[in-house]
Amino acid sequence: MGVGSGYGQRAAPERHGGDGQFGQRDAAGAGGSLVTRMGLKNKHDPEFRSSHSNNTDRDRSSASEADIGILARNLNSSLLDLRLVSGFTIGLRTLGDGRGFEDTTLILGRILNNRYGLDAHCATATTWSTSIRYYGGHFACATGINPTLDRFGVRFSRQAGAYNNHNRHIFDGPNFELRQLDPNVAIPFLNETSGTAIIAGGMRMEACSPIAAWHTGATTGCEYEVAWAQTYAIGIDYTATTTRAGNAVYNRHRAPASRLTRLLAVIPNLRGAAFRHSNTEIGVEGACIIATSTTTETTMAALSWNGLDGIAATGRGLLLNANRGVAFVVQTKHAKEFALAHWLVGGADSGRLCVRCFDGAGTVRENQPQDVLASSRGRASWWAARRWRPGLARRACRTAAGCSCWSSRPAVSPRPSLSASSEAPPNE
Repeated sequence: MGVGSGYGQRAAPERHGGDGQFGQRDAAGAGGSLVTRMGLKNKHDPEFRSSHSNNTDRDRSSASEADIGILARNLNSSLLDLRLVSGFTIGLRTLGDGRGFEDTTLILGRILNNRYGLDAHCATATTWSTSIRYYGGHFACATGINPTLDRFGVRFSRQAGAYNNHNRHIFDGPNFELRQLDPNVAIPFLNETSGTAIIAGGMRMEACSPIAAWHTGATTGCEYEVAWAQTYAIGIDYTATTTRAGNAVYNRHRAPASRLTRLLAVIPNLRGAAFRHSNTEIGVEGACIIATSTTTETTMAALSWNGLDGIAATGRGLLLNANRGVAFVVQTKHAKEFALAHWLVGGADSGRLCVRCFDGAGTVRENQPQDVLASSRGRASWWAARRWRPGLARRACRTAAGCSCWSSRPAVSPRPSLSASSEAPPNE
């Protein structure tokens, strides 16, 4: 049985049955089904074993997504043992179609020369793709296989209008050797959904782009632990359509400190750090004061102060007018993911986070795409008259470049803190 040489569309589809698809489309029962180029395997027990699925057609230049090696539909509480799938646009597709694909364990073997090695896909709005465990997996592409086409190890996808919350997919020790060659990109994870909790542990990245994951939707709460790679600055890429952040790369490859969250600034008690800047103005040691009212100013120096009026000291904290804020200024050249937390006096449910981004010269960046992404409630909108991006409190944001001012406003805020995770080596 030969090993396929590439991915893409074949001249004529091979048929199982008479429906013209790559494998028979069956009516899946409660147990689900497994369709391969080898034929159809109905599920009579909770375990499938697929030894090989190969595509030996070598004359293909495009990549039709109808070209699927193995299709596993609506599995629930099952075990799928995959030995080899090679030479397709999509090597293995796990599909929720009318029902869900869930609570299943996949043991992954060799997944070779496919544009998308594994595709977790949902076909309808009434289906789901949740709670899946993956063990192992050798995702690889040979050097000469369609070198101009982008390739991905794992993709999370859906049909238009279908289920969009793929969640709790856990990968243990996958190996990616995807052969990145200009001008293509070779990325282990591609997420086109708005799901959560895609967690990969102990990843190996050889001949890949320096990107652990590419997010095009509103995915959040994902973690990618890189055990070994051929570079140090492994990150997450967000496209212009991305509306959330709140994801992390843990780089364990010769960079033990980079996987730790670093506390950048903390003020244990704003009341204790407050000082009189003048007879009418109050400042806070370790922070700057900002005004969020309408302004024409465009520089950091003109948008932050040591102290301002509109702030009153109380017995336990500081009471801020609605157009005042206490802010940290942080440099974002290397660290991209930040989390700010603050606690209000008496547990009051108020306060607000705002962000201002500046370039290296200290000039405000006005409404630049992807400057700020929030982890929980979408993109922070640009308010041109006030030169800031308002949002809700208690969330993490990602900045693209320059410096950012972080502010909690208004009400009484006794204890803010700011921490960051880095996508760069710890010594840079």
